[in-house]
Amino acid sequence: MSGPTDTGLLIVLNEAAWKELTEAYSLNPTIADRIVANRPYASDIDFFERAIIPKRAYDQLRAEILNYGAPSGG
Repeated sequence: MSGPTDTGLLIVLNEAAWKELTEAYSLNPTIADRIVANRPYASDIDFFERAIIPKRAYDQLRAEILNYGAPSGG
């Protein structure tokens, strides 16, 4: 299912700094490393299908964005 949350997720996956992934989104450093190293992602589905991170970490990141929002950019 696609929507604003998925758009926010894609922004985070492609643009969030490593520090933001680990601090603002509470991901462990290994997960953040994998996200950053495998950019860019065409969609959240592309990211998920490439199995960049475990489903639990994906669900955690998606929930964080739903609760707190994606970065405003810049």
